[in-house]
Formats: sequence, structure tokens, C-alpha cells
Amino acid sequence: MLILYIVIQQLESYWLTPTVMAKQVALLPAVTLTAQIFFATIFGALGLLIALPLTVVAKTWIEEALFQDILDRWKSAAS
Repeated sequence: MLILYIVIQQLESYWLTPTVMAKQVALLPAVTLTAQIFFATIFGALGLLIALPLTVVAKTWIEEALFQDILDRWKSAAS
């Protein structure tokens, strides 16, 4: 049972979770790593835990505010 538990845990940790995160979040690996280093340097261990959620929030906010609100209005005004 212990070996089965370890195998299942490793599959989930190294294959399933990264695959789901890549499809749902769509962050580049370099952005994820940079965010983890940045937040860990500033906030320590807590920063490492909250790095990915804060990065996803920032990415979503930038996409909504910049691309949809500002650039869509600018594109329709130029037409």
C-alpha cells in the first residue's frame, strides 16, 4: 500500500497537477519561475506559497484592463 501511495502521489505531483495548471492558467514556465523567485525573495516562504495565485490575478487583471478595456476601445475609435 505504501508503494502504491507513493507512486500515485508522484504521478499526481509531477504530471497531473502541472498539466491541469498549464491548461487552466496558461502561464509560461519562465513567468511562473520568475514570480516564485520574486515573491520568495520579498516575502519569504509565504511569498513562495502565494506567488502563483498572485501572478494569475495580475495576469487576469492586465488582460481585462489593458487588452479588453483600453485596446478594444482604441481599436474601435480608430475605425
